[in-house]
Amino acid sequence: MNASRQTPKGGTVTDGPNQLTGYSDLARVMVTPEEVIFHFGLRREDEPNEAIGFAKIFVSLHHAKRIASVLLNGIKEHEGFFGEIEAEAEKRLTPEGREKIDQLKEKETNEQNS
Repeated sequence: MNASRQTPKGGTVTDGPNQLTGYSDLARVMVTPEEVIFHFGLRREDEPNEAIGFAKIFVSLHHAKRIASVLLNGIKEHEGFFGEIEAEAEKRLTPEGREKIDQLKEKETNEQNS
């Protein structure tokens, strides 16, 4: 699939033959004096505290600032339509979900103390 998209300043971005496409539920961001490094990964189901990285993207600090601005504007627009996005997973839990998590934590504690 070779898709083209318009950029904000009128240019075009065309998907390359080796373009990586994927879903990430974990991102680490490192900042150096010269660049910003985005390291994207996917958490392992069997080890939730570990992730498998699948892409590292290096951008200049100038470009990172533009990315941050675009992301912030997009999130503000989304929240204007759908309400505030809660970033903390614990705060998004339903009462049933919180009870299940508490049970799992209690079971884990009991197993460690046995």
